Amino acid sequence: MLLHILERINGRNATLAMLCKTTVARKVLVHVWRQDIRLGRCRIYLINAQKAFGASVGACLLFCDTTSEEQGQICDVYSDISEQAYETTFGFRDDQLIARVEYYERWKHLVGEERYRWRSGIKHDCSKVMELEKEEHGYRNKLGELYDLEDTYIYPMLKSSDIAKKKTSAWFIQAEKTP
Repeated sequence: MLLHILERINGRNATLAMLCKTTVARKVLVHVWRQDIRLGRCRIYLINAQKAFGASVGACLLFCDTTSEEQGQICDVYSDISEQAYETTFGFRDDQLIARVEYYERWKHLVGEERYRWRSGIKHDCSKVMELEKEEHGYRNKLGELYDLEDTYIYPMLKSSDIAKKKTSAWFIQAEKTP
């Protein structure tokens, strides 16, 4: 509905103010900015939805004004509907959502060509080589290869899910008993 309204007011003098989820407001603005729909500087006024509506959700009043002379793909975020000054600003630059436009503008000259892409699955990619089982004559990886390694440089693997579930103490006791 928000997208449809903003597409309809494109090129007209209009103001839109709508209560919605904060995540929806951000997604709508990104879509509108990607489509190059002309809006003035937008505003989001955060609302304590629990207090106001008894709902546990991030809510806001999204305010878009096409009558403003100030064009740009930027949105001021106010911590409360009664605040006079905005707390932060997000926007759309270089085909991506930018959380703090003022920081991005100051430091964008440091952005270079992306040569390496972060992969969070590296542990899974390397598990057959790097996860070792102690045997009588060394350590065997999951490829079945046996290596003679110094115990000094073997470190136990601790899974982040175990840390999150606080299952670390029993694991350390077991690791200390390993010869």
